[in-house]
Amino acid sequence: MSSQYDSIKTPKDLLLEVTAHGLSTKQEDICRAQDIFGRAPISDLAELAKESYSTFYMVLFNIWNWEDAARFYNEHTLGYPEEIRKLEEEKRGLVGEVAHQKEQARIAHDNMKKEMENRREARAALHKTEAELHDRDMTILELKAELYDYMKREKEAAKNVHTDD
Repeated sequence: MSSQYDSIKTPKDLLLEVTAHGLSTKQEDICRAQDIFGRAPISDLAELAKESYSTFYMVLFNIWNWEDAARFYNEHTLGYPEEIRKLEEEKRGLVGEVAHQKEQARIAHDNMKKEMENRREARAALHKTEAELHDRDMTILELKAELYDYMKREKEAAKNVHTDD
């Protein structure tokens, strides 16, 4: 099917045609207009939007879906994409910082868990050592008691030997 826009090659020429004769709503004409806009660099379209604002957006909103046309308008006419880009960069920075802080917190938590485990093991070793020390002290006390008893018996035996003489 042929379109009345077949001879038009650039979006600027299409806008001149639309300004002179209005936008054709025939399916083949809309498809050709989409093709013309679709082949143009975004920078050229943004420049055209500034030059012939009302005609450009009348055509754009008729040949593109609403979301794409609104996104183009927001990004290239309102000028807030730079603000959005800055916010996105800031967001990425904050996300990165939060991820770094989470990693630091995880490392600190792991270190704390290791330290607590080391302390638990040290306490267990200390209790074991204290118990062994207590057992040895008791053994020493028992040996001292036996030595005392032995020395007392020896002393009595020596006394008995001297008294028997």
